[in-house]
Amino acid sequence: MTAPSLLLSAALSATLALAGSATAQSWPNRPITMIATFPAGGPTDAVARVLAAELSDRLKQRVIVENRGGAGGTIGAATVATSLPDGHTLLLTSTGPLGYYRVLYKSLGYDPVKDFAPVALIGTVPQMIIASPKLPVKTLREFIAHAKANPGKVNIGDSGVGTTLHILAAQLAFLTSIEIQHVHYRGAAGSVADVMGGQIEAALSGFTPAFANTKVLGVTWTNRLKVLPEVPTFREEGVDIISGLSLTLVAPAKTPPEIIARLNAATSDFLKSERGQSFEKNYSFIVAGGTPEAARDFLAGETARLEPVIRRAKITAE
Repeated sequence: MTAPSLLLSAALSATLALAGSATAQSWPNRPITMIATFPAGGPTDAVARVLAAELSDRLKQRVIVENRGGAGGTIGAATVATSLPDGHTLLLTSTGPLGYYRVLYKSLGYDPVKDFAPVALIGTVPQMIIASPKLPVKTLREFIAHAKANPGKVNIGDSGVGTTLHILAAQLAFLTSIEIQHVHYRGAAGSVADVMGGQIEAALSGFTPAFANTKVLGVTWTNRLKVLPEVPTFREEGVDIISGLSLTLVAPAKTPPEIIARLNAATSDFLKSERGQSFEKNYSFIVAGGTPEAARDFLAGETARLEPVIRRAKITAE
């Protein structure tokens, strides 16, 4: 490279650095959009709206939740991946769009690792299996026995092809040697409504208070939920599964580090607050928090854990 070229390159780098610094210093100078990748009414939406309100207070700027459901969260994720990296567009989503979808989809239209800058792991919603009131079972063991007696006739709803709930259903079927029919919805709220109406036999969902009075057969956490003390864990019922709907807040890649740091600080401050800690009481949401690096490590670990399940079950999505 010639001397003039080197000087031009250095000047351009300096200009971009100054531009990034100026952006960070003036941020946020307009409302921030937080895209939640599932429809209103589900656990992601509930958490997103509380988080948005708290960040609005801490950042002195409105944070608006925009629901972008469908395609397992890839529609919303693709939108954020291609947004300007100026800190005014954020994504709150589960593990799939930020990791293991790379083995699920032939073409995502974005790179789930390279196109995002993690802000913080928000936490995890334990998952559960709900049975229709019309189904003659009261426990997870009885459900498994019913499914074995009716191979291929039991429908289990989930929140979309390749979502953590779909993978959970596949893992449940594999570990218990049952043959089920997967029914995919655009979010868990629709599947639970159909379970309650008797259109399908069962559904998997993240826990929300609205589901507390349904026929919950088991929860996928390490211990029983405080709001459902009578409902056993999967492990108590003989199924070795611990799983949850983990939510991570991210920004587009190349968002200035100063903005990521401020977002992380505001998020961590909320999660440590009394209201943040009340998430577990109100939603059975296990709060996490931590650094952006910790969030990145968590996503990498979950991707490594779930990819073998996807391959074994031969789950694919278009």
